[in-house]
Amino acid sequence: LVPCESLVHAVALLPELRSLESLDAVELLLPDALDIACRHLRIAPPLPPSSAGAFVMVDCASHRDPTDELATAVSDLRGVMAVGAQRDELFRIRDHITIAINALGTPVKLDVAVPLDQLDELVRRVDQVAATTNASSIVFGHLAEGNLHVNLLNVRDQRDAATITEVVLGTAIELGGTISAGLRPALATRVIHFFGAAASSTASTLISTLTSSPRTMPPASRALL
Repeated sequence: LVPCESLVHAVALLPELRSLESLDAVELLLPDALDIACRHLRIAPPLPPSSAGAFVMVDCASHRDPTDELATAVSDLRGVMAVGAQRDELFRIRDHITIAINALGTPVKLDVAVPLDQLDELVRRVDQVAATTNASSIVFGHLAEGNLHVNLLNVRDQRDAATITEVVLGTAIELGGTISAGLRPALATRVIHFFGAAASSTASTLISTLTSSPRTMPPASRALL
């Protein structure tokens, strides 16, 4: 688990990590995601959530021990190197983020992907709309794919949910990204419900994207299907 000063720093690690033959996964946890999962599990976090702007979980798997290869790749970085039970604990934390979120309330959940160099901008816009609507944002995802699971808690009403949905999905599309295929039908229904026949230009774009077939969606979208 590698603490990074920012999401930009986290993205900058990818070229070196991708050179690892044993690389299996690169997960992203923003501080609030790490915090609520550990609180839910009632365990001490492996690193203080407030100690970094983002945390990168790097998993390597090979027929031979990949520890030395990974250690060499991250030798200039501080963090937690975990094997065996410690590795299992890190993934237990990652796997309990959604459970911890749901235990706190019913979130607005949005699953999007953007080009890697736009991840920081996407999260900045998520934080902005969260502040505007007095909601709490919890973000985690798959860093190497630029895929983020955006969750907002304490959303007051459907009007705020509509605002959040339009901003997050509209931003993803504006930044050259995509919306998860698995969420397209449900989100299309939500967009139509929220905005009605007089949908804004952003909402209209979202509806078109959400209801597109895989063949008509851009290549980056098809990669997520």
